[in-house]
Amino acid sequence: MSEINVAADVCLPFISTATMYVMKVFLLALAFITITTQSAYSQTRYTLSECIAIARENNITAQQAKLSAQQSNVSYKSASYARLPNLNASMSNNLNFGRTIDPFSNTFTNQGVTASSVNLSSSVTLFNGFRLKNNQESSEHSKWASELNLAVINNNIALDVAALYLSVLMTTEQLKTYENNIAQTKEQLKRTNILIEAGAATINTRLELEAQLANDELQLINAQNNRKLAVLNLKIYMNLPGEQDFDVAPVENLTADASEVEDLILQEIITSNQLQLPEVKRDELLLNASEYSLKAAKGSLMPTLNLSAGLNSIYSSRSKQPSNGRTEIFPIGYVDGTNTTVYSQQQVFDYNTPNFFEQMNNNFGQTFNLSLSVPIFNRNQISAGIENASINNQQQYLQLQSTKNQIENNIYQAYLNLEAAKKSFAATEKAYNAQKALLEQTEIRYQSGAATYFEYTAARNSYTTAEVNFMRAKYDLIFKEKTFGFYLGHKIDL
Repeated sequence: MSEINVAADVCLPFISTATMYVMKVFLLALAFITITTQSAYSQTRYTLSECIAIARENNITAQQAKLSAQQSNVSYKSASYARLPNLNASMSNNLNFGRTIDPFSNTFTNQGVTASSVNLSSSVTLFNGFRLKNNQESSEHSKWASELNLAVINNNIALDVAALYLSVLMTTEQLKTYENNIAQTKEQLKRTNILIEAGAATINTRLELEAQLANDELQLINAQNNRKLAVLNLKIYMNLPGEQDFDVAPVENLTADASEVEDLILQEIITSNQLQLPEVKRDELLLNASEYSLKAAKGSLMPTLNLSAGLNSIYSSRSKQPSNGRTEIFPIGYVDGTNTTVYSQQQVFDYNTPNFFEQMNNNFGQTFNLSLSVPIFNRNQISAGIENASINNQQQYLQLQSTKNQIENNIYQAYLNLEAAKKSFAATEKAYNAQKALLEQTEIRYQSGAATYFEYTAARNSYTTAEVNFMRAKYDLIFKEKTFGFYLGHKIDL
């Protein structure tokens, strides 16, 4: 901002105050836009940790694992609630015409009948061979296993993202090599043009340098395309939208360590990982879940004891209730010969239909039921269920052993890959240093006229190849360090 003010002060004698004010506002706005644009651009650069977090959130497999964990949690809740009593209420209202049965008197009638019933029932399993308890235990272990399966996927995502991220960094560093080659070739071409004008060099030398420059530019284009592909692969793995701006954050002073690790006992590392890695704990939980499922299946051979209770009441439009009882005299016949009327006293009532709530109260009933079911023959269904549960238990045991073996193989492979990467890094570093020294000597000889252009070009091309190989070996070693370091308990980060 001080430079802007100085420029304005110099122009003051020639520009009006209003014009100067407009220029200041314009320059301030331009500076603000530039800073904002740079800030926005920097926000599209992500560190390795940020890329891993985004990939874990967006990865399809991780999302599916989250849904599986939610399903397992629902199954566990269902198995837990299955041990509680149920409670159900029902109500019905019927309107019957013609000849029908009166639900109140249980007799036939030819008149229309309106009937209502209300029921409240509950039942609970007192004993069923501990099937409910074992199913709950099995569901609980499966729920924990689903949660650990998500942790396994997250670990794999971290390693995959680290490999793709390092690939972007490697191609970025290779770009600098080809850009430096172009800069050197352009500088030599500029110097050659001066020598040609002075008569100290021929046009052939310039043509050779122009051909070399074209080749350098082709290599740069290929390197740029390789970097774009590396960024695209990382972006696709992170499941980011195609139109989203994305780039990786530069890592300063990223070095590889080729030193030997002392006192490294692989068997202890293998044993430790077989006890701690989530995939082992996951398979152990699944094995436990299968054992409880087998117990639940065997429980089907035992009797089942259920207790149920209910409340009920009914209403009928044909229900009649006597009232206003009294004694009345009715003629019942005549005396023979005199025709004298014979009378008899009878008890007489008036009948009315009680209202809905009165009938519900009068007809209120309670029921209790204790039932015992003993399995005798179930068409081999119980035996088949036990056999399937036993086979599943054996499969889960074998899966656990396979996972432990796979971890052992992965650790041995990671260690051998690390050792090979160290040797490759050391060899390419020696070749790089040797080619660098050779190029420096050849360049001195070429500038003094003691070496031909072809000798210099061959030396520089060999140096470029050695440098690219050295970069590739360095980033390969860094990734192998991260992979083996994961089994040592190190965080995957740069």
